[in-house]
Amino acid sequence: MKIIIDHIALVVKSVDKSILKLKNLNFTIGDVHEFPSEGTKEVYISKGQEYGKLLLMEPISDGPYENALQKRGVGLHHIAVNVQSIGKYLETLNGSGWYLHMHSYKSLKYKTVWLAGANTPLLIEVHEISKMPNVADSELFISKVELNSNINDELLNSLQIKDITKLNSSEMTFQIENKAYKLSELI
Repeated sequence: MKIIIDHIALVVKSVDKSILKLKNLNFTIGDVHEFPSEGTKEVYISKGQEYGKLLLMEPISDGPYENALQKRGVGLHHIAVNVQSIGKYLETLNGSGWYLHMHSYKSLKYKTVWLAGANTPLLIEVHEISKMPNVADSELFISKVELNSNINDELLNSLQIKDITKLNSSEMTFQIENKAYKLSELI
């Protein structure tokens, strides 16, 4: 099954301060948008790539993003992937420990579901797209992510996202244009 990373979402304290840091790295900064209904201020970062983008999300009101920031601090909130069939992808996850987040009942009408795992500080956003593009890793802004979370290896491997792995150091890293960046260098 083909799986393409759509974006990696990070919760940050300030989108504006993060943008200032990222401008020094010559990345393309998208337009900043506020979504009051979601309680976020957001911006996508890339270098013109359509997939594998970085999404920075600043909580601007009470809600799930503010709760995540208070509970876990800045860092990874979710990984969004594109698949051709949500149903087929979910079948491959049967018995893996991932379950549908309650928000999926609202988002399914938009061909999106959310996955959560018990005791796992990570959500997976799954989008169904009718025609999967032929995208090489070199065409992704973020081509690899090395997580430092306490996610179970079997749970992570069951996602079948080859470019998401675990590392043994304390700080998450992102592979962008053949260079590894630590989380602290990006936000």
